Order: sequence, then structure tokens, then C-alpha cells
Amino acid sequence: MTNATQNVSTATATKLTWDTEAYDTTAYHDTGTNPERLTIPTTGKYRVSAGGFFGFTDVTEFDLWITLNNSTGIGNSIAGQSLHNQTAGKAVNLSFDREFTASDYIEAYCYHDNGSTRAFTNGYFTIATLDV
Repeated sequence: MTNATQNVSTATATKLTWDTEAYDTTAYHDTGTNPERLTIPTTGKYRVSAGGFFGFTDVTEFDLWITLNNSTGIGNSIAGQSLHNQTAGKAVNLSFDREFTASDYIEAYCYHDNGSTRAFTNGYFTIATLDV
């Protein structure tokens, strides 16, 4: 899944939505219903990747994290990536392998403390079966 640009308010955990599917042969995602989520169709092992770009300077903190089944906050994440004290735009990427149960779903969040609403661009959120 991808999104072109999503605005993220300062100091606010923002759930990212995904408006485009490159392909989705197993119905992980629906752009109309719950466009923020990838749903696991079958119990098994999966590889999840997410990332994007914040193209602004002077950020003290930028976080991207993945949650499971509507848990909220970075403290409840199953994977995350943090960047601190950046003086130039920065891409953030994460990837992990995990076993999921059928009907589990995952969502991606981001956060920054730049002082005003900023654009998160070139975002992506992918999942692939490793072993079912």
C-alpha cells in the first residue's frame, strides 16, 4: 500500500492511511473500509515493512511504529523506528518478521515534534507471507 502525502500534526500520534494498492492478491487491505489497516487472512509467518519521508529540518523526534489489533501508542507497538535530532529531511524504514493469527490486523502510526503540521510523503506499508 502507498500514500502520496499525509499531513501529520505536531506532537500527535497519527494513524497513517493507505490510498493505493500496487497489488493485493489475498485481500489484506481495502481502500474504502479501514484504509489504515492490513488484515491477516491466515495464521502464519509474515514479513511487514513500512516507511516514508519527512522532508523538513530541525526535528527533535520522529517516530514510525506498527500496532497490532488497535493497540495505541508507541509503548504498545510491535515494531518501531525512531530518529532524533535531525537537521535535514530523513527517510524512516522498518521491517520485521512475525507470526500472526488469522483476523489480526496491523496499523502504522507516525509522530513528530517539529512545531507545526508537516507532510509525510512516499509512504509505504507492505506484508508478505513467509510460511503459512
